[in-house]
Amino acid sequence: YYNKYSAGKKNLPRAHDNILIYSKGKSYTFNEFRIPRDKPVKQLMRESVNGVLKNVKDENGHVKYRIVHDKKADDVWRIPCIQPASSEWTGYPTQKHPMLLE
Repeated sequence: YYNKYSAGKKNLPRAHDNILIYSKGKSYTFNEFRIPRDKPVKQLMRESVNGVLKNVKDENGHVKYRIVHDKKADDVWRIPCIQPASSEWTGYPTQKHPMLLE
């Protein structure tokens, strides 16, 4: 997802590229990755009891929480757009930001 403006008057701005995932077979490995949150959040602690997720409670029966500093990455990546006046700009229509290549 690119944070940029578009001058289009007859359609929505084209502000994204599609990322395609291919595999040679039905059995493949996908490594989930996590990204830092803007600020930490308080999250319920959960445990599986006989296949059912339940809230974890302390010895006094109070629900327990944990502080989470990251989150699963989703299918929208907020990547800064390279400005045309930048020395990095090549003019190539699908030029990608270096963060995307990492």
